[in-house]
Amino acid sequence: MPKIKRPDDERGNTDFIESLDRGLRVFELFGAHSRPMTLSDVAKAADLPRATARRILFTLERKGYV
Repeated sequence: MPKIKRPDDERGNTDFIESLDRGLRVFELFGAHSRPMTLSDVAKAADLPRATARRILFTLERKGYV
């Protein structure tokens, strides 16, 4: 699976948490889109693999955010 390229200003920055960035990208979609979205829609919109989007959505749902 190809690794998603981060912007140049984030590369090499050990303070940047990539997994949190991915989760926030998914979380932000719910404020930007008012229509229902499938798992594939979420994955595509957040530029994530479908499996990653599924795990993030599961976690957000379990914590009561979505």
